[in-house]
Amino acid sequence: MGLREIISKLHSLVLNRQPFSEESQVVYFMVEIRKILERECGEETNLSYPLIKFYCDWVLHTEKTKITPEIKEIINRIDSEIPVIGEVADRQQISQALSFIRMSELAEELKRFFYNFGIPPTTIDEPNWTSFVKLLISILVDQPIILRDGNIKSFSFILTGQGEASWFIEFKESVNKHDCFYEILSINDDSSYSFYEEVGDRVF
Repeated sequence: MGLREIISKLHSLVLNRQPFSEESQVVYFMVEIRKILERECGEETNLSYPLIKFYCDWVLHTEKTKITPEIKEIINRIDSEIPVIGEVADRQQISQALSFIRMSELAEELKRFFYNFGIPPTTIDEPNWTSFVKLLISILVDQPIILRDGNIKSFSFILTGQGEASWFIEFKESVNKHDCFYEILSINDDSSYSFYEEVGDRVF
């Protein structure tokens, strides 16, 4: 199948199946995007769309022990940001330092991707975006990225309560006497979501 056919299939999906209602739709969406990136961008994908490739790779692997260059770059960036933050109690500073892995940043990359390939950006419009985020997180829950190098032991999404999930960073060696960092994603019934940050020992 050629690039034009793949783009046409993705074009039809985002026009006719929004908001997504099943995990399989999100997986298909990410698979088709990955095909386009591999055919069109090749080795430049990591520079052009690092977060899209990061999440595409993560969705397709149940336990990520074989690290792709895109995943390695994102994790290395997280690892390098944490030690220089200073006081762990300064949650706002930590949140800003790690903001590049948030879903809002993924939305910005997707917006640019859609524009560059002539695909309607309906997925990042509300309420479609919140539905997509919910389903994406439900796929990634309990699919940890396991690291061999650096001070990050694992990066994962976990369920933390009703209507809440958290991306969770576990350290191999404590950072300022703490063994993890987590940021809770609260998805509400009114199609909105927000983050709040915590740093400390494992609480869930």
